[in-house]
Amino acid sequence: MTEWSTELTVNGDGHTIEYCGTRRLWYNKTSGSYSISENEVWIPGSYADRETALAAFEYDDLVLLAAQNAVNEREPDFDKRVITMADLIATEAA
Repeated sequence: MTEWSTELTVNGDGHTIEYCGTRRLWYNKTSGSYSISENEVWIPGSYADRETALAAFEYDDLVLLAAQNAVNEREPDFDKRVITMADLIATEAA
């Protein structure tokens, strides 16, 4: 796979973007969370760290959506509603 490269230009909205082919990794400097997209389509979820965001590319969208829904149900603080690696593993196993 191609190496990830960082786009150093922050888009005025507090995001730093990394590119790898058609994949994008968006880091939100305000919340510290990550979002991902592929082929210019957003992939479900908000991720706690870079490792989890990268791993999420390998999961089906329905698994990611289920993981985000589980996080949303248990976490009352909107800013803390992020998927961890443990959430991905638990949701896939369910």
